[in-house]
Amino acid sequence: MSESAPPTYSDVTTSAIVPVLFPELVLLIGQYLHQQDLLRCVQVCRSWNQILIPQLWRTIDTDQCAWRRIFEDTVLEAKRPKAETEAWIKDVFAKYGHHIRHLSTWSCVILEATLNNRCTQLSTLSVSHIYQRWQWDPISPLPAAAPPPAPVLPWICPVTKERDEIMANRNTIERIWVLFQQNPGLVHIDLPYDSFSCMGVLPETFILGTLSSMKYLKELALEWVSLDAEAFLDAVPQLEVLEAFKLRDLDMMQKDHNNLRSLYIPCDVEVDKLFRILDRLPGLESFRSNRVTFWDTGSSNSTMKALSVTESTLQFWSIKRLQVTDLCWGDDKAIAMLVRRLPELLWVGLPKFCETYEEIKKALWESCYYLDEFGGEVYERWADEWRRRRAKDEEH
Repeated sequence: MSESAPPTYSDVTTSAIVPVLFPELVLLIGQYLHQQDLLRCVQVCRSWNQILIPQLWRTIDTDQCAWRRIFEDTVLEAKRPKAETEAWIKDVFAKYGHHIRHLSTWSCVILEATLNNRCTQLSTLSVSHIYQRWQWDPISPLPAAAPPPAPVLPWICPVTKERDEIMANRNTIERIWVLFQQNPGLVHIDLPYDSFSCMGVLPETFILGTLSSMKYLKELALEWVSLDAEAFLDAVPQLEVLEAFKLRDLDMMQKDHNNLRSLYIPCDVEVDKLFRILDRLPGLESFRSNRVTFWDTGSSNSTMKALSVTESTLQFWSIKRLQVTDLCWGDDKAIAMLVRRLPELLWVGLPKFCETYEEIKKALWESCYYLDEFGGEVYERWADEWRRRRAKDEEH
């Protein structure tokens, strides 16, 4: 009896291939797939679904094209009524929300779906430009083992009927605060000023108390409220990256805060105040602001004279990255004064038209020997000059 021919590739079905792949291999492959590809993979078979569902749900970013298309494919194509669509999303988040580690959204529906203990393992939360809704569903209490939610926040100013938009904002903030309570392990929080300015009418003690309970918080974009700088940094001493617009008395701190590594102040900073800030942040490695300036040209000469000290008494800082996004007349002197105190600077970002200010380049050349990169193509030739100088020195 003749032997049967070996099966060809066309004879091998998907059901025959799937069991051959070990779970570890499927998981490893899943780490390199995009969300849309993962969505297809979880539909292949039950075992792949169980292995890859956590990977699919690990990061939810409604700004990313992949997740937008997933929601379009699963929600819009179904052509459900709006209420039914929202109910479906909440059901899905109730089932899989515990897998989410990184959440970035502008959708009020997604925000609502994460509440009521559906999403409790977040390490990253970014909520921006939420489309406000006037009516929210009631916030259900958490299980008895968890702390109760506080949907009614201690607002300082009451809202009148004529200010419905602010009330809608406050309703959103209440949801975010419950999300904070559900996720004490948050590491990164990003809440922009333009969406949540009403946070500024919450008591400072309430905000600091909530933040101080987040023992793992390392990165925070905090543009929505005025807080005392010293009290804030005492509340989150482990913080490493900070974006802040309204921290009060940042230049008047009485003690050092060593853990902060990166500071972004999205406004103009007076150079002498900046020096006092840097004195209290000895671990800072990256600084960014709109401008480094003198407040008025009349005070620039006196300020420069007051800050001009001998080389032996000059205070240096360990900043390696510096970015200034805007420049006005006279700012070149302030920036030059700053970079002379940054000998460890490796990267600097300057406005395009800054190339005409030779005083800044001169200060960088004399004080920042290890400078290796300039932000933007305009300054690439500057970087080449620094590299050639170091190469020439190494030859000798």
